[in-house]
Amino acid sequence: MIDMPAGPSACVATSAIVGVYPPALKILANQLGITTAATQDLVTKGLLPAKVGLEAAAIPVRFQGSSVLVAFADPSDDGAIAAVTPYVESPALAVAELTHIEMLWRRVAA
Repeated sequence: MIDMPAGPSACVATSAIVGVYPPALKILANQLGITTAATQDLVTKGLLPAKVGLEAAAIPVRFQGSSVLVAFADPSDDGAIAAVTPYVESPALAVAELTHIEMLWRRVAA
């Protein structure tokens, strides 16, 4: 199991384009004791260079209080988090499917 902090700063993100939460993400959210969140309100465009986001398999999803919710394909990857933090200080962590992160980067870059 991934060791992640529970609470309002962590959630599971999935693409609203699909319209449903894939079973694997629901299971992960339940295991981690965190919630699910759709990524249709991608209001953080420009915070992270696309090249960095694609390499880290991460995408800023939305502002959450005073921090930014960043969806990672693997939120336990310290290297990915380290690659993002120069652009998004102390990101709130979320998990999303890699294919959704890549799809969202293509949509944002268009």
